[in-house]
Amino acid sequence: MVIRHGGEAVKSLISANGPIPDLIVLDFHLPGFNGLEILRELRKQERTRYIPIVMLSSLESDDEVLDCLHDGANSCVSKPADPHTYVEQVALIVRYWLTVDKRPEQPGQMQQPVDAYAMARDIF
Repeated sequence: MVIRHGGEAVKSLISANGPIPDLIVLDFHLPGFNGLEILRELRKQERTRYIPIVMLSSLESDDEVLDCLHDGANSCVSKPADPHTYVEQVALIVRYWLTVDKRPEQPGQMQQPVDAYAMARDIF
């Protein structure tokens, strides 16, 4: 699923019929709602409250990073400009959060390891 506007992301994720992802990699700078606004809304909702959320962006200041962490981001990662490095970095994020990080299983969570590099390559 490709969502191009921040408001679409929130609407899709909080709707009763929307997907419940295992991980959200969220860019800070999005049209419509920015990533911080989306993060805040997702943390208010019961069905998205515990999904790991990684903010991926060229955050300009420590204050923006602190705001993201304070408002519920699990991690903040700098977004590289090089597309190849970007794919590798997203693959690393996915691999860590879906195979290395240990947290209680939630309904709908992946049960087996994923090929994070292939996933990221296919997405981007």
